[in-house]
Amino acid sequence: MPEPTDASLPKWLPAAVRHYLHHIEDGTSLRALARREGLHASTILRQVRRFESRRDDPLMDEALSAMSRHACRPIDASARKEDQPMSVHPRASTQASQALFDEQSLASEGRRVLRRLAEPGAVMAIAPEMEKAVVVREMPDGRSLRTAVLERAVAQAFTLQDWITCRKPGRISTYEITSAGRAALRRLVEEEDRRRQTPDDVAP
Repeated sequence: MPEPTDASLPKWLPAAVRHYLHHIEDGTSLRALARREGLHASTILRQVRRFESRRDDPLMDEALSAMSRHACRPIDASARKEDQPMSVHPRASTQASQALFDEQSLASEGRRVLRRLAEPGAVMAIAPEMEKAVVVREMPDGRSLRTAVLERAVAQAFTLQDWITCRKPGRISTYEITSAGRAALRRLVEEEDRRRQTPDDVAP
């Protein structure tokens, strides 16, 4: 079975997600991953167990399956025989395009959408039949106001980054911003402010 390589996965993908995909989806042993990454096998095991438990979240399961479809090379058979993966999940199909995007695009969407999710009473809503996710905010008078729309692949990236967490799974699942998401928003805004304050180099 092919294994996702670092070149085939987006650069913004957290290392823990890469480790999970290599082990669960493609059978690379915990020991082989630990040796390759310079980590203890127990660290890799904790990462694998964490993402395994989070696959009850439909968006996380969908996001991990989308990443695993970018497998492109076989792994060394010697890495398989030391231990077997904990489990293998069916790869969920998605209706929307799962085109990968770069770090700059993720940062831009992060600034735009996380701002809205950080507002009081804001949640992101998504359903299997929805091509896009929406951010809605419950107003003091009881009205619901739509404040942002984002591509499904962007919502998947947010959950892989731990920027959002599932508040209520169901036919329409809702997500709220995490402390990591708020920290990411502060960092992204500060980076953008610094970029704007730095004058562009002018060619002679």
